[in-house]
Amino acid sequence: MKSVTLVALNAKYCHTSLAIRSIGAVCREKGIPVRLLERSVNEPFREIMRAILSSESDIYAFSCYLWNIELVRKVCVDLKVVKPDCEILLGGPEVSFDPETYDFADSVICGEGEAAVSDYAAGKVKGKVVYSGHPVALEALPFCYTDADLSANKHRLLYYESSRGCPYACSYCLSSVENGVRFKSVKKVCAELKRFDDAKVELVKFVDRTFNADRERALAIWKFAAEKCTYTKFHFELAGELLREKDLAYLKTVPKGRFQFEIGIQSTSPATLKAVDRSADLPLLFDRIRRLAEAGNIHVHTDLIAGLPYETYEVFKKSFDDVYALGSDCIQVGFLKLLKGSKIRAEAEKFHYRYSAAPPYELYENEFITTDEIFRLERIAEAVDRFCNSHAFERSIGYAVPRFASPFAFYEAFSKSFDTLGAVARKELYALLHRFYTEQLGEDAVFSECLKFDWAKQMRGTAPPEYMGRMEPLQAELFALLQSEGFKEKYLPGFANMKNKEIIKHVFIRKFALPELKVYLFTADGETDITEEYKKAVLVCSVEGKRGEDV
Repeated sequence: MKSVTLVALNAKYCHTSLAIRSIGAVCREKGIPVRLLERSVNEPFREIMRAILSSESDIYAFSCYLWNIELVRKVCVDLKVVKPDCEILLGGPEVSFDPETYDFADSVICGEGEAAVSDYAAGKVKGKVVYSGHPVALEALPFCYTDADLSANKHRLLYYESSRGCPYACSYCLSSVENGVRFKSVKKVCAELKRFDDAKVELVKFVDRTFNADRERALAIWKFAAEKCTYTKFHFELAGELLREKDLAYLKTVPKGRFQFEIGIQSTSPATLKAVDRSADLPLLFDRIRRLAEAGNIHVHTDLIAGLPYETYEVFKKSFDDVYALGSDCIQVGFLKLLKGSKIRAEAEKFHYRYSAAPPYELYENEFITTDEIFRLERIAEAVDRFCNSHAFERSIGYAVPRFASPFAFYEAFSKSFDTLGAVARKELYALLHRFYTEQLGEDAVFSECLKFDWAKQMRGTAPPEYMGRMEPLQAELFALLQSEGFKEKYLPGFANMKNKEIIKHVFIRKFALPELKVYLFTADGETDITEEYKKAVLVCSVEGKRGEDV
């Protein structure tokens, strides 16, 4: 029996690899000596090589994806130079559809790896290409996180799988080549979620392609996660149109921030959806997303894909505006990737797709959209990400967008300011937004106040730049509020036993003309409208002649 080092080269440091953990757990269960090695593609190459070479194993198995395959190739070539007798094993979606092309590897596993890797290490299978055979029974797989692993990685993003497969067959997705859906039992899932919560893991992302494919099962798991898990947040990718009235009624009761939902819309063009084999009841889908967003307790992330069939630049504009109107917390504008093994890649010539020859195989053009239009949409996507999805400009963007012909028209015009910017500090983004708005619509006192509000929220009391106008310090008024009966208990319960002079180191208040007078209390948890309390406190100060500085 040979020893194995399972290697994951993740896209970011905060990410973790579910694949090597799941395969590693099965290897340990079968008594195979196994080590997990996890690095980021952003680390220096020599550091990655030092870590890999320090692991003394017979087999080095790499988990291969779009984001790491070129680095895997480079690592494996050098690994053979230093350790010519070692065996290199590849697996994962990036190598499963053309396994014979990876001449730098001894063997390539196609399909699921849990049984295949352990069988390879035990000498039960061999060859240049190894097919995984029958799908594994998810119920039989051991929980892939050890207590030590959970403790060491509780502040990173941990992935979890409760099902494999997808009921849909969208042509741009690898689910188009799979059949059926396999589930873990609700009992097993709930027991494993409790392990995360007991270990104080911050965020767990389900990798299930359609978590609510079985709606009763999904509701049972949601109830357990909301009622029995008190710490961990959970992220689910789901089909919005499958949400029932009873699902929505329950989800409204979930503690705020406990769940995150990712809902793929991709396009609102019926012709486009039909061309990619995606069925959708758009009115129903829009209703479900809008109601989730209005409830406000669940972070809702929506997806669009640019470059799909029949979606011209003009058609995409409508898709964007349709989705923007739903009020989700995040709109991800993605770009079509013609993945190996996907149906749309096999049909690339049908619509004259031109795409990158190297990973991630991203679109340049097709017969409906030009290269220039794709590049323009990339700049728009950047503007949306920095100014909408960041939530650093909520008040000012919320005021500015309705003053343009459409949300897309705003971001299209605004994105042109990004053409030569590159990396820009957040403080400079405020100046960029102010300059753009003023050039387009002229001076606007309310917009400046909105921008000043966003500045106060993000910059934690730092004085705003001159172009925003003066921001009046209100320390005396804050002292008066802290003295007023019931104020701390209502708005600052966590500071109830702290002296006022200590409290003001952590909170502050500011006035804004929006256009009516509004006063907000800013804390680490957000902002609260305290306009009426402020008016009462200032009136008491003026009548009694008391100033908070004397407290």
